[in-house]
Amino acid sequence: IFIASFGAAGGFSILSMMQMQGGQTVNPEDITGLVGNMMDGCLAALVIGWILMIVATLFLRKSFNSIAEHTGVKLFATTGLLFFVGAITLIILIGAFILLIALILEIVAFFSLPETLPKATPSAAES
Repeated sequence: IFIASFGAAGGFSILSMMQMQGGQTVNPEDITGLVGNMMDGCLAALVIGWILMIVATLFLRKSFNSIAEHTGVKLFATTGLLFFVGAITLIILIGAFILLIALILEIVAFFSLPETLPKATPSAAES
């Protein structure tokens, strides 16, 4: 409803601007040309947002893999993989369902953390 109301408000403002510009009625070809240009911009923004989401979930996957390695809870690695796969498949809309499953698994993984973390072995750089 929120998006539809902003779309309607934007559409009415564009139509009123077009009428004030020439002082005449709006030609339907002008509207289709304007809407086509706006749709191109929206499509470009969606593709750029999709690519940025894939990059973001790649880093999220790396951090979840690190958490899984340090805590011993392998569910974090699975969650990171599901976030990454969900972001990739979001363009075909099945990714939204996968991302929802990843969010639920993230909650389960955090609740399955141990009370005390295992002691880390000193590495050669610390010695």
